[in-house]
Amino acid sequence: TVQLSATVAVLTYNYEARRDGQTFRMSCTEVYKSDISNQWRIIHTHWSFVQN
Repeated sequence: TVQLSATVAVLTYNYEARRDGQTFRMSCTEVYKSDISNQWRIIHTHWSFVQN
């Protein structure tokens, strides 16, 4: 899901990774800000493991 304003965007998504036969699920949030040259930069990120 993306929430967008003129200079800030918030991206939330679910992520799943597999390693050594185990599955790891995470909830992710990233905050982006548009700089003076209109480049989007990550200014904050957060990952939380989801309990199975």
